[in-house]
Amino acid sequence: MGEPDPERRIGLERDLSVVAQADNRALVEWAQVVLVAIRPSDLGTVLAPLRAVWGSGVYRVVSLAAGVPVAQLRQWIPDAVRLMRAMPNLAVAMGQGVIAVYVPDAVAETDRRLLESLFNRLGTVFWLEVEDQLNLVTALSGSGPAYFFYFMEQLEAAAVAMGMEPRMARLLVMKTGIGSLALAEAGQGAFRELREQVTSPGGTTAAAFAQLSRPGFPEGIAAAVRAAYDRARALAHPSPETKP
Repeated sequence: MGEPDPERRIGLERDLSVVAQADNRALVEWAQVVLVAIRPSDLGTVLAPLRAVWGSGVYRVVSLAAGVPVAQLRQWIPDAVRLMRAMPNLAVAMGQGVIAVYVPDAVAETDRRLLESLFNRLGTVFWLEVEDQLNLVTALSGSGPAYFFYFMEQLEAAAVAMGMEPRMARLLVMKTGIGSLALAEAGQGAFRELREQVTSPGGTTAAAFAQLSRPGFPEGIAAAVRAAYDRARALAHPSPETKP
């Protein structure tokens, strides 16, 4: 693992049981797969010195830099290198993440197996055929955990405001979410069908949805995903006025 800061290198080796070095050239010379996980603004500084190394062998480079398209990455990465982009989300930290992978050319079966062996430990891998789909994945799954957390936050706040003890409110919201996701993942029906199973005519859930389905709420969700997608595209193709 490449890390220029000495104190961070010590921390990475201690916490992750990895070898951390300051010399990126020495690292990439023997690596089968190079993961580029740095700020987009640092790409040129880090990648430009590696062009000579990458020109001397067969390398696979996976960029995790959000919003930086393949065409831009090719400024620093030679055409001979097998270049891919990946977009993981926050849940990879729990082994339950979403990792979308885009390959500009037909991916070799050996490369597919190699990347899946790496990423399957972190979650579920999705292969994309169009690079712009990474922007939509960013809006849906990259930003998605925040959408769920926001709804959980509001449910918790509503329960506390109505007199429930905060710890109980938090646990009830979490356990309700976990159980609901388990039902969906088990293939118990489409999301709409599952919702309708809980919603008895004239019951408590129907009363709740009389509020949730009022004009503005569904449209707000669609607008939020669209705004995140548009922002991801703007960052990938910045104009002089566009800043991250």
